[in-house]
Amino acid sequence: MSQPTNPYDNPEYRPQGMSGTKKLLLGLGIGCGVVLLICCGGFGALTYWGANLAKNANLTDPAGIRRVTDEIVTISIPPGFEPNRAMDFVVPFGQGTKKIALYRDTASSGWLKLDQSSGEAATNPGLATMDDTFDAELHREPLTVTKSEDFDTKVNGEQAEFVIEQGTRGEGGEEFWHVAGPFHGKGGPAHLEFEVKRSAFPQDQVLDLLKSMK
Repeated sequence: MSQPTNPYDNPEYRPQGMSGTKKLLLGLGIGCGVVLLICCGGFGALTYWGANLAKNANLTDPAGIRRVTDEIVTISIPPGFEPNRAMDFVVPFGQGTKKIALYRDTASSGWLKLDQSSGEAATNPGLATMDDTFDAELHREPLTVTKSEDFDTKVNGEQAEFVIEQGTRGEGGEEFWHVAGPFHGKGGPAHLEFEVKRSAFPQDQVLDLLKSMK
């Protein structure tokens, strides 16, 4: 007894598999699509980053400057020192942040600068130049140091050591306090730099400033 004929046994009815050429074209199409997606996504990320950098390139509103300060450290800003400028950069994809806050007091020629870096922002040379822009604004002449001592304290539960210098600046020999040192900020490695006329700021107030850091 003969078996029924299966129509798919006939080559004319057999479904055709995908040829090597079609597979290659499909693969190229998928690959190009992925590349395009990556390129567009990368461009979008760069655009977002650039917009974010531009937006936060120069914060001058007191509330914004105080916010940046509080994200670095809790500190009692001395009387007379007013918020002057801040920067707050966020590197895309959670790669880090760079924050700087500057306070100034024209009456005492004083200024206080706090900065903090985390992640790749701590080693990125482009972001490191932000400090230079702030320093350039201060128009500082070299300080002739006459006395220096260390001051140890704790900031955010971590040991911190600051150098308190006493010296003169300028032709008139005006005496200044200059304080600098690294500490553990709320979001990563941080640094404080402070300068003020000795005649306007007793040493006890310098120590109180450092002790207020939490």
